[in-house]
Amino acid sequence: LGLSLAAAAAIAAVVAVVAIVAIAPSAQRRRPARVADTLSLATAVKPATGSSVEAEGIVVDADEERTRNVTDVANQTGESDDTHGNATMPSARKRGSGERDAEERDENVTQSRAANERDRSHCAADGENCGKSKCCRSSGRQCFTKDSWWAECMVDCVQGPNLLDQSSHTPWACAALGERAPGEPAACSEDGEDCSETKCCKTAGKQCFRKNAERAECRASCAPGPDLKAADWQPWTCEALGPRTMGAAPWVATQC
Repeated sequence: LGLSLAAAAAIAAVVAVVAIVAIAPSAQRRRPARVADTLSLATAVKPATGSSVEAEGIVVDADEERTRNVTDVANQTGESDDTHGNATMPSARKRGSGERDAEERDENVTQSRAANERDRSHCAADGENCGKSKCCRSSGRQCFTKDSWWAECMVDCVQGPNLLDQSSHTPWACAALGERAPGEPAACSEDGEDCSETKCCKTAGKQCFRKNAERAECRASCAPGPDLKAADWQPWTCEALGPRTMGAAPWVATQC
């Protein structure tokens, strides 16, 4: 009986060992599956608000992750806006700067013209003697000498008798005095054109006369009041604007 009990205990021990040996590999095989399932669960639960997943000692906070993602997107958007702003702002600044430069140039030109007019206010007008001032009031004109007593502002001068010299046929020396007035010579008006701005006429012997505040024309003579020969009977003031354009001098018919 004692032997039987000992044999039974030995058999039970062997069966237990075999069972343990058989169960251990199965448990080892199942454990990775549980870890994988847990990680999958963490991935699935991650977007949920306010949730956190713990797997093998790793904690994932969905709120924190989403906040980080939103911050990253905002930063990227800000960088894009900055890039766009940096690309467009110089262009806007350039346009603004260009407009300011143009305005400054126009203002400088206006101021320069006004300064020139002020500086040339003491200069000789067309038809006046410029021998003393040695400068001309009209743009583009130069003071040229006729002799020791007379000099006049002209665009150009040719030595010898000047057919437009109304006083005499004495030749001109054409020595330049001082500097030419800055600017281009005025382009005088043709017959029938408004000469309010140019204040000079291309046709020899004509004078620019004002009709009213809106109109002036080149005429040989002018009588204040309505012109009965014109289609428009509105009266003329006959204010003379600028110098008369000289034609050939009277002495030309006898000396040439």
